[in-house]
Amino acid sequence: MDVKRLAVRVTDIGRILDRLESPVLGSHYRATLPASRMARLLVSLQGQDVIPIPAVESIAHKEVGIASLELHRTYLPLFQDWGFIRVYEDRIEEDVKSRESVLTRVGKFWEESNPHPVEELSVKLFDSAALAPQHSDIVQRLVDNYKSEISTSAFTHLREGGLVDKFTYENANWYYSPEIFGENYPAVIKFVSSHKEKRADVYSIIETVLGDQGIPHDLLCQVGLGVLIDQIVGAGLLMGYPLSIGKSSQVFYFTPDLRNRFEREGRGDKFELIKTGISHFQFAHRMANKKTGRLKFSPYVLLDRLLEKGVAGNATAIGTDYYLLVQKGLVKTEPTSGTRYRFLLPDSKEKISDLQTIRDSFRDKWVVPKIDISVMGIPSGALPGDSIAYRSKKVVAGRELAREFAREVYKL
Repeated sequence: MDVKRLAVRVTDIGRILDRLESPVLGSHYRATLPASRMARLLVSLQGQDVIPIPAVESIAHKEVGIASLELHRTYLPLFQDWGFIRVYEDRIEEDVKSRESVLTRVGKFWEESNPHPVEELSVKLFDSAALAPQHSDIVQRLVDNYKSEISTSAFTHLREGGLVDKFTYENANWYYSPEIFGENYPAVIKFVSSHKEKRADVYSIIETVLGDQGIPHDLLCQVGLGVLIDQIVGAGLLMGYPLSIGKSSQVFYFTPDLRNRFEREGRGDKFELIKTGISHFQFAHRMANKKTGRLKFSPYVLLDRLLEKGVAGNATAIGTDYYLLVQKGLVKTEPTSGTRYRFLLPDSKEKISDLQTIRDSFRDKWVVPKIDISVMGIPSGALPGDSIAYRSKKVVAGRELAREFAREVYKL
C-alpha cells in the first residue's frame, strides 16, 4: 500500500478507536494510535505559523487526546526532529509545507514502529471495506495470512468501532464499512453482488476516483461505461457533484470516504466547500476554454504559487469561471489588464487552510481534514523572538525516538 494511503487509513482507524475502551488497544494498536494523533495534530498546526504553548496543549488534549506531559516529552520533540516545528519556551513555530509531507512521514513512522499483526490486518481490512463491500472470499485471502486470534481481535475492534462489519446476502457474507456507507449498506451490497461479471470494472472505476478526487464525467467515461458509472453513483458507491460554469456543465465524482472524513468531525459543510473548490480547479485543468485560460499544469502549481506569493494567474477565465469560489470566500480576484484577472489570497486564515487542502488534493491525492480550532477561544498573537528557545533534553535519531515513543504508548 502506498505510504500516504497507509497514513490516511491509519489516521481514520485511530480517530475511531480513540473513542473505544479496550484493554488491548495499547498493545494491539501500538503504532496506529500514536500515528493517527500525529497526523491529525500536524495537519491542524499547518498554516498556524506561531502558536502559543497553551494553545498547542489545548488543541492536543481536547481534539487529539494527548496529555500535556506526553505532548512535551514525545510529540513536540519528534515533530521538531522531523522539521515540522521549532519549539520555544512559550510557543512553537510551525513549518508544515503540505499534507503530503505529513502523511509520508507518519506512514513511515507507522512502518518503523513494529506494528502489531492485529493493526496490520486492521489497516488492510478497513482499506478494502472502505472502497466497496468485499465478498468473503476476498477477505478470507487476507485473513489466511494471520493466526485466528489475530483476525478475531482485528474484527472485534473494527466492528465495535463501526469500521468494518459483515452482512449476509443471498447466502454469502459481505464485508463493508458502516463508517463509510452508513445505513445505505444493504443497497450497496446488493448492487455489487448483482454485478458479478462487472465487479472488476466497478472496483476499477472506484479506484480511479480514489486516486483522482473530483474527476469529471467525460474523463471517467474513458475508464468505464457511462451507464455503469451512473449505476455506481445511484448505488452510493460514488458521489456525483454537478457543476455548471458558463455554458459548460459537468458532473465531478468523489468517493464516500472523503465526505465521511469531514462529516464525522462535524464539518459536513466544510466538505461541501472542499468539493466545490476541487471541482472548479478540475474544470479549469481539464475542461476550460483554452483561449480564455485553461490550466496547462496541475492546479497544484497555481494554488501553490497563490499560497506562497499571495497572487497567481493572469487570464480572462479567472474573471468569469470562479464566481462561486469568490462568493464562498475561497479566493479573491482583481483585474490586471484588458479582460484578464488574477487570483488573490482571501483574508480569512480558515479559508487559506481550505485552499491548502484543495491544493494538496491535486498532488497528494489524499485529502485529510484539520481540526477546527476557530471556536475554541484560544488566544494567539505570540511574537517571534520574544523568548529563549526551548530545546529537547534528548537529541536522538528519529528511529530511536520513534521506538521510545512506541514503548511509552504501550505502557499507557
